[in-house]
Amino acid sequence: TPARMRSLGPKDWENVQLEFQPSVRLMVSRWPALDIWLERGNPEGKVEEKNRLLSAQRILISRKVDLVRCERIDENQYRLLEGLLAGRTLGSVCEKLAETSKEDNLPVSDWFARWIQDGLIQNFKLRTDLPHSA
Repeated sequence: TPARMRSLGPKDWENVQLEFQPSVRLMVSRWPALDIWLERGNPEGKVEEKNRLLSAQRILISRKVDLVRCERIDENQYRLLEGLLAGRTLGSVCEKLAETSKEDNLPVSDWFARWIQDGLIQNFKLRTDLPHSA
């Protein structure tokens, strides 16, 4: 996949539709679900009660062989992944993110490099049947 991705031209990226491994899921919790889950085996590790009430979390869940991986992600990463997992093109998802994000320079290429390295992105399709604004 990385070699095929390097062969894409700048205009092609707008119409890329990514294919993720089947285990990739997103979760939103109003409390620190990941922190609580990580502390489950530690009798000393207790998440403070006030933090449980104040700490909403967005979590990226995936599998690598027999290992379940859970990673806290920010709102921008969540929105990007949510759109891509729904089958939208990279161009349309990035355009929407640029309109709604409060940050100017998002490290999108860093996120993609990590997701590819972690095996979350398995393949891609070039959607030539869609205009960029789809």
